Amino acid sequence: ALQRIAQEPGVVKSGVSAASEAGIDIQAGEELEAYVSAARVDALASRYHLEPSDRPNLVLHVVGDGLPFAWENCVGRACIAIDLLESDDPRSRRAARELLERLEFPLRAS
Repeated sequence: ALQRIAQEPGVVKSGVSAASEAGIDIQAGEELEAYVSAARVDALASRYHLEPSDRPNLVLHVVGDGLPFAWENCVGRACIAIDLLESDDPRSRRAARELLERLEFPLRAS
């Protein structure tokens, strides 16, 4: 179902699901990370019988409705990298930092 969800209108892949498209050498396994409008969440949950999980294979970042621009075109490489920074996987976090540096967004050590 993940591939079908990824193809749904208004679903925009990000994080590990869009890493290879952003030039990051990380492959998504059996998981999907994406952005979706608040108006579409209930329809997707109903259609695909989505339920909360302690170990999800689907992460949807919900974008509020009523934005004055087409947000679907704003999920770019910086957004993908930021989502990867939140990963539990050290390799994904390292790749995200490298991408942000290439995009000239240097991270400060904390």
